[in-house]
Amino acid sequence: MRTVVRHLRAAWLEYQDIRDGVVFMHSSTARLGFENALAMLPEGKGGKRTRAAANLSDTDIRVHTHKSGKAVFSSFVARPGAGDQAALQSWISSPAIDAGGNFVSDPAADGAIDFLVASGHGSSGSVWGDGSGKSADLEVSTGFFDNADKPRSGKLKCVVLPSCNNLNEYMAPQWVPMFNHAQPVHVLLGYEMTYSGGLIGANVMAKFVQKLAKDPKTPIIEAWKSANVGSRQPWAALAAKGGEDLNLDDWVNDKLPSLSNVFELLHFGKDNPSGKLAKLTDDFYEVRWITSDGTVVELTNNTPTNTAVGLFPGKKGKIRIKTMPGVSPFVKGAEAWVLVYLYRPTKPCDLDKLLRFDASLLAPHPDTSKPVVTPEKGRSGRSEDAGHVDAYRIVVPADGDTIELEFTIEGDSTKHFKNDGPAGTHGRFLLDFFPPGEWQMDGDKVTCFTSSFAATTGVLLRKP
Repeated sequence: MRTVVRHLRAAWLEYQDIRDGVVFMHSSTARLGFENALAMLPEGKGGKRTRAAANLSDTDIRVHTHKSGKAVFSSFVARPGAGDQAALQSWISSPAIDAGGNFVSDPAADGAIDFLVASGHGSSGSVWGDGSGKSADLEVSTGFFDNADKPRSGKLKCVVLPSCNNLNEYMAPQWVPMFNHAQPVHVLLGYEMTYSGGLIGANVMAKFVQKLAKDPKTPIIEAWKSANVGSRQPWAALAAKGGEDLNLDDWVNDKLPSLSNVFELLHFGKDNPSGKLAKLTDDFYEVRWITSDGTVVELTNNTPTNTAVGLFPGKKGKIRIKTMPGVSPFVKGAEAWVLVYLYRPTKPCDLDKLLRFDASLLAPHPDTSKPVVTPEKGRSGRSEDAGHVDAYRIVVPADGDTIELEFTIEGDSTKHFKNDGPAGTHGRFLLDFFPPGEWQMDGDKVTCFTSSFAATTGVLLRKP
């Protein structure tokens, strides 16, 4: 059994179930020689089993214990509270813990963290939960975006997000600031869709450490894939091109490639286990939500804490579809589809409880004699959406490069969609456009011949 010699510092922020974090931190310190950065904090009032961060007032850091059969795992794991969200988002892009026990992002700090994990519920760059006994949220991608121009220590090479829905390929643009920096992260690990956490997550983390301990030259992405095989969890990873072979042996021996301002990202997952270049821009169509005041929902403004942007009951809005430069314009009478997915993927969409399109769009068009918008049920092929409106058949109303579909948000929509999203929001709704000539019917399901996700973000449903 080979063990890493030089220490790498790791920290685990847990927003829901601690079992996966306890197993990973216990095993990685015992078998990989990692240092638990949280264990280096000064003792808190509770004695040896707690630690105190000098500048965090709402985060509980203590030893947690998990028993699995005859094995007992114990380790320091942090459970953040809502009151420290802003501080942690400012800290996360270049995390360190200084000698005074402060969470700092000072590039010169001695206690820089190399390997960082944030786990819990997840979607669209956020991790959240109520594991601390109160709802807390960490907007991870926003933290990197907001700090894109700030210097980093360069120590942080691997970020792991054991959470749902944070590493679909279409989300890659949201993670660009993590890699497009003078001191980039090399690898981001997570899941394309569901992450079960709990006992299943603990088992995955044990296998992950076991694989790395067996051969420190194993690429971390390969170990992640191997640990998730058979877990029924759609593993995924993003890597800076040139950093995809990150492994512990090179890492601890300072043999990692020198990367800077990486804009080409490789996406790994079940369908592309060897990695492929991630799509970072809309090639053919720009599909966007437009809010009642005309705001175009983009990566830069679509965060849970930006309460001014979203869908609000009783307000109007639009779905706007535009052809990109060089793409042939829309032709009147051609048929296309807009599908809308509710994050997370196990929830039914039931769009008739969300959107009410203007009467003019639902009535026969004077030129085509067909409605511009026709609500359709069960067209996504997901069992959760059977019997529910989850798509709209679109008839192009006029020649041109833009289609705009005006709607009103149903006044009681927040009663039908639970407030279990990040920051207490009522769900994130993603757009998927199937252009004319690029779709077909497969029974009740409509499918697209091409990669159809044109919208890189969804929009959050919020209370007024």
